[in-house]
Amino acid sequence: MDSSRSAKGARTLRGEYFSSPRVYEQETQEVFRKNWICVGRAADIPQTGDYFLHEFAGESFILVRDDQQQVNCLYNVCRHRGSQLCDASGSGFGAAITCPYHAWSYALDGRLVATPHVGKDELDRDQFPLRSVAVEDWQGFLFVNLADYPPTVRDWIADQDPNALAYERLEMDRLRIGRRTSCDVAANWKILIENYAECLHCPQVHPELTNIIPLHQQGDVIDHTRTDGGTWLAEGA
Repeated sequence: MDSSRSAKGARTLRGEYFSSPRVYEQETQEVFRKNWICVGRAADIPQTGDYFLHEFAGESFILVRDDQQQVNCLYNVCRHRGSQLCDASGSGFGAAITCPYHAWSYALDGRLVATPHVGKDELDRDQFPLRSVAVEDWQGFLFVNLADYPPTVRDWIADQDPNALAYERLEMDRLRIGRRTSCDVAANWKILIENYAECLHCPQVHPELTNIIPLHQQGDVIDHTRTDGGTWLAEGA
């Protein structure tokens, strides 16, 4: 965000940008498939075989920890006949991910390890692992990127806002989730992003917050006088 730019003469996007399936498909290709997307916390899958599912960009992904304690992001699709491999009801995998249709089995890193009724001499298993995408752990947050050659998460964050790396001092990987809240919002995704990118609404909607953080009384979210990503609290807050 360039705080030096004036809003004079600026115009909002046309309504179709918030409702058109064509626009959303273009955003899926250019935004969601080419950037790092935060999908969860590494602490959610602490043990070998632990997994959770995440859906975005029209795809279902398995986030699973393997026996080398690496987290892998695998497409939730069997390479044989395209069956869904698992749903969110499972508590974890054993030594392998087994397709419920023809029982093809994959190691937790995606390697094809068993093909019932198909002999090793009939199929080169090395050519049919589960398809995977890039996944990285930054400060305990798991990020996924569908691009072929993405930058590291850290470089990507620095490119958005170098000051954001100052949050590393907080050692957020040590945080543990105490409560989860989930809600469905009947709005285009950009509406939510815009809501969190400004605090012009805070004095009217969140007066208790502006009493604690004076910066929000001015409608700002980021204190550009600081380089540590922080903001000043009201005296006595």
